[in-house]
Amino acid sequence: MRNILLLNPNSSKEVTGGLRNVVASANNEEATITTESAPEGAPNSINDTATGVQSAIECYKRDYTNYDGVIVACFSQHPLIPMLKEKYRFKQIIGVLEASITAALLSPAKKFGFVTTSTHWIDEFENAVRDTIGASSSERYVGTTCSDFAVVELRTANEESVNAKLIQCAQELVDRGARTIILGCAGMAGKSAHIKQQLQEKTNQRVDVIDGIGVAVDQMKMLVKLL
Repeated sequence: MRNILLLNPNSSKEVTGGLRNVVASANNEEATITTESAPEGAPNSINDTATGVQSAIECYKRDYTNYDGVIVACFSQHPLIPMLKEKYRFKQIIGVLEASITAALLSPAKKFGFVTTSTHWIDEFENAVRDTIGASSSERYVGTTCSDFAVVELRTANEESVNAKLIQCAQELVDRGARTIILGCAGMAGKSAHIKQQLQEKTNQRVDVIDGIGVAVDQMKMLVKLL
């Protein structure tokens, strides 16, 4: 039995609860998924580089010895990922951003884009795509749209308003040619099925919607088998 930690690197219990609901059915005889929040000293929301660094410092203080793999559930090139890889060299450490890009590149739908929270993440996502592909640009990546909801607001604001905005952002990407949409924030976990249905009804197109948390868990369950 392998033990996997799904770590919300902010201290929001609402976001962690959403993650826990998404992966509730992922446990099996081969792997157990534990979902936890960052320590209370971590920021409630990761909105920029500074809060990402604060989050990494607080999360790094805890012990991860009992886990075979750790998923850092933040859609960013979170500094905790290389920190843990350096300290725990014989464990699997991944982030949801890289897992989502990998899944999009494997999709039969050629073009993809992100729906995220704010414009701060646009450059970071472009850099992550470039690093993953190994090229300065790609015709497959159509860009990123922003909901203007912070990560915690995605779980606490009016659900109908949140979903409507996410669908609007996703539809803009479809209009640019994307047929795979990545929900680029942990606060969007669990919304992929609804958004996919609404998108296909509105656009009359086959559109795949990637929940980064789900694909990261699937990838990690395969990776820990290699240990």
